[in-house]
Amino acid sequence: LGRKDDGGRWRDVSSAEFRDEVLALAKGLLAGGIRFGDRVAIMSRTRYEWTLFDFALWAIGAQVVPIYPTSSAEQCFWMLYDAEVTAAIVEHEDHAMTIATVIDRLPRMRRLWQLDAGAVQELYDGGAHLDDEVVHRHRRAVTPDSVATVIYTSGTTGRPKGVRLPHSAWTYEAASVDSIRILTQDDLQYLWLPLAHVFGKVLLALPLQIGFPTAVDGRVDKIVENVGVVQPTFM
Repeated sequence: LGRKDDGGRWRDVSSAEFRDEVLALAKGLLAGGIRFGDRVAIMSRTRYEWTLFDFALWAIGAQVVPIYPTSSAEQCFWMLYDAEVTAAIVEHEDHAMTIATVIDRLPRMRRLWQLDAGAVQELYDGGAHLDDEVVHRHRRAVTPDSVATVIYTSGTTGRPKGVRLPHSAWTYEAASVDSIRILTQDDLQYLWLPLAHVFGKVLLALPLQIGFPTAVDGRVDKIVENVGVVQPTFM
């Protein structure tokens, strides 16, 4: 993976580094009260930290409920309430305030973490005392039919419906793309599409199957600048 550091410079992240960060975050989530089968919302633009949370939550058998970052308070309420979400990760203070306006109507909500307020490091520190095997036990209990993601779609009448997508949905998509050889491990992806949408999630699964690196930055106003630096083969 490629990510931007605090100084705005691109930095390479090896597969081993990413694995270790996901493991540390997974331990933090367990220490923070997230349990197998819990539904946890993520409300953010596409950024490196979102990828960490996706894989960390999947590793402990939790289900990700992505929320588009421009959603209104009432839209957030419906998804959080209907999915019986127990915790949420938001990007910044505005998102936190949006959820705060409806949190008293969400009896199952127990935790709210904010990326720009140091949520990742907080969870790293909180789970540091746990043994790695605790995460591995959870991961081994996850099956292809286990629900990985609940994505809300407006493709039907009335309020958006939550579509339950199992882990096999992502592995099947990745294997299908790999089978027609349109991408190889020599490619380089620039990922900016919303990870709140199905196609963005597919693009996140492909590197694990095929083995190409991915640069992650969902800021639309930075696309031209970033593509000039990253020089991806596809986006």
